[in-house]
Amino acid sequence: MNQRKEMKFKKLYDATYQAVYTYIKRIYYYDESMVEDILQEVYLIAHKKISTLEKHPNQIGWMKRTARNVTYHILEKNHKIDEILFGNEIEFSAGEMEFEPYYEVLGEILKPKELEILIKYYEEGYSLDELAKNHRITKSAMKMRIQRIKNKAKKTLVLFLLFG
Repeated sequence: MNQRKEMKFKKLYDATYQAVYTYIKRIYYYDESMVEDILQEVYLIAHKKISTLEKHPNQIGWMKRTARNVTYHILEKNHKIDEILFGNEIEFSAGEMEFEPYYEVLGEILKPKELEILIKYYEEGYSLDELAKNHRITKSAMKMRIQRIKNKAKKTLVLFLLFG
C-alpha cells in the first residue's frame, strides 16, 4: 500500500468514525460485538474503494449506506429477516396469512399489479396455473414472479424497520 493512500484512508476514518459508529449502534444497540464487526467490514470496503470515496461529495452518507447494506446482508445471512418482519409464527404461505391489515403498507411498497398477484394467490386461492394463464406466462415464471414480489416486500420492510 502506498503511503498516500493510507493517509487518505486515515483522514476518512477520523472524519467519519463517530457518525458511522453511532449509526450502526442505533441498529445493533443490543450487541456491541456486532457493531464492531459491521464497522470493521464497512471500513474494509472503504479502504478498498478509497480512490473513489475520496472524491465523493458525501462521504458520511456513503459510509452510512455501506453500513446499512452490510447490516442487511448480515441479517440475511443469519436468517433474521423473517424473524424481524413476522416473528416466528407468521410467514408468507398459502392460507396462513391474512393480507387485509397489510394492504396499506404493501400498497406503498409494491406496484398495484404485484399486490394484486399476491392477493389473488394467497387470499383468493388462485393457483399458479391460473395466474400464469391470466398473465400469459409459464407456471414456473409465475412462481418466480411471486417469489420476487415477496422478496421485494420483505427487503423493503426490513430496511424500513431498521433504518426508518
